[in-house]
Amino acid sequence: KDRLTVLTSLVVCLSRCLLPESEVPNFVKICLRSSTLEGAAQTNPLLSRALPYGQPDPTSFNSLSSPPLSPMMATSANTLGDVEVVVQNATNTTTGCSRILSLVVSLVMGVNVGETRDIFVKDRFYAGCRILQPLSNWCGLSVDVTNFLASALVASLLGLLMRYLITPKRFTHRLRASLEIAFGLLLVYFCFGHQIRVLILQSLVTYLLLRFCRLDQIRTPALVTAWTMFYLMLVHLCRLYYDYEGYTLDISGPLMLQTQRLSSLAFNLYDGARIKKYNAKVSAAMSADDTECESTSPQDVIIDVASAGDGYVLTKASDSEPEGVRTKEVASQSDFPKIMPSSRAYAVEDVPGPLEYAAYSFYFHGVCIGPLVFYRDYRNYLGGYDTGELPPISCRRVLILLLRAMIYGGAFAALSKRFPLGYIATDNFRHINFLVRVGYITLTFLIARFKYYFAWTLAEVLGMCAGNGYSGDDPVTKEPLWKNVHNFDFVAVEAALNLKLLIDAWNIKTACWLREVVYYRAPKSIRTVAVFVVSAFWHGLYPG
Repeated sequence: KDRLTVLTSLVVCLSRCLLPESEVPNFVKICLRSSTLEGAAQTNPLLSRALPYGQPDPTSFNSLSSPPLSPMMATSANTLGDVEVVVQNATNTTTGCSRILSLVVSLVMGVNVGETRDIFVKDRFYAGCRILQPLSNWCGLSVDVTNFLASALVASLLGLLMRYLITPKRFTHRLRASLEIAFGLLLVYFCFGHQIRVLILQSLVTYLLLRFCRLDQIRTPALVTAWTMFYLMLVHLCRLYYDYEGYTLDISGPLMLQTQRLSSLAFNLYDGARIKKYNAKVSAAMSADDTECESTSPQDVIIDVASAGDGYVLTKASDSEPEGVRTKEVASQSDFPKIMPSSRAYAVEDVPGPLEYAAYSFYFHGVCIGPLVFYRDYRNYLGGYDTGELPPISCRRVLILLLRAMIYGGAFAALSKRFPLGYIATDNFRHINFLVRVGYITLTFLIARFKYYFAWTLAEVLGMCAGNGYSGDDPVTKEPLWKNVHNFDFVAVEAALNLKLLIDAWNIKTACWLREVVYYRAPKSIRTVAVFVVSAFWHGLYPG
């Protein structure tokens, strides 16, 4: 009897998910007559998915007639002696599972799935602030988009405040880091409400791993990457279930960006630990030999040899050596850690303190919108780079970027409704002329890209306003460059002649993350496949 009760619970919960409407067991329809199940179905997402008639409608339960039992279901009912007993036991079991699921989802995703009976889970999936709902209705935008735009505006003003008033020269980097955390948490809470716990939990577990695991072993960054990706998959799974086919600006977006930051930081620390360990080895060998040579630090020697790519760190004596310089073989090239030049540039020697780590996880001008800035570059921003001052920004450049953002956003808002992307999947579209279909697909996908161009251009403006993302001066014009927050090249994307050029110009910082975290770390035989697999799961769980 207990086995059959559990089996009935599974049928109630999963038949709607796994079977077509015509094949849903009649026993599920009988279960709808139970008033207890009726009440549970309105608060239980599993039962809501199991209902043969879509979302629960209280008026439809009393009007349903009992369908005839199939032979298999009749046998099952006779085994218990009473169908209502099966229904009651199934409901109780499913309600217990629902409570466990609700608790897990609440902790992981921040969605309280059982709050009310008159609002479906999908409608309360967005947990952000609703204070701008009147403005959202007036503008014709959804409240999540309105909050996003408002937070971007506030972040730009706060960035200017950090640039001109709370400067690295006048205030310590710890104070600047504290303000970055405070502003970032406020903006995240405004946009996503209690779902902020998702970012806090992922970053907290990651910091514990970085603090208590050995950083000179590959398993530590691999474990951090596995954890961040696994947690991101849970959030993607919740989004897939509770907001299917929706495009809400929920917490999964900031979590995707934080996954990039934390996994890249783990590998940066791994590279830094190996370089530091090798430096100590070389220094010890040189001290033991008591060799007098030119005042070149081991770090400089390592960088020179790494750039050369072969030979020895310190070669054997030969006739070609400069007079008066005596060298000795200290370590062969095979002992030197194989680190790519870009990875050496991003390497971090020591684990950041809790304050700096939290600032990197929640800095207000990138936590919601990105793009990825490696920790070493962010640390330079906090300290004012080499001069202790933030590079100046060109008002002309900022105005041009804002104009581009307005064009991208306006074009998407105006054209996306006139040329809906979903029309491609309809039957009517299949009967249109082939050339017209090609033109429509080309146009609609261009319009769909506009929203990404808008967000990335806005992110570049925020980085420039705060002073984050500086990458040096232009060799010709001597103007500051902000390549670390530049995420796409419009002309290169739209005029790309091959896939390689397209990948290099589209979502540049994500491609950089995949290269540093996956491509350089995976075995050569599966590097390309590993990059595309990780990229696919990082973007979400929707097939296609």
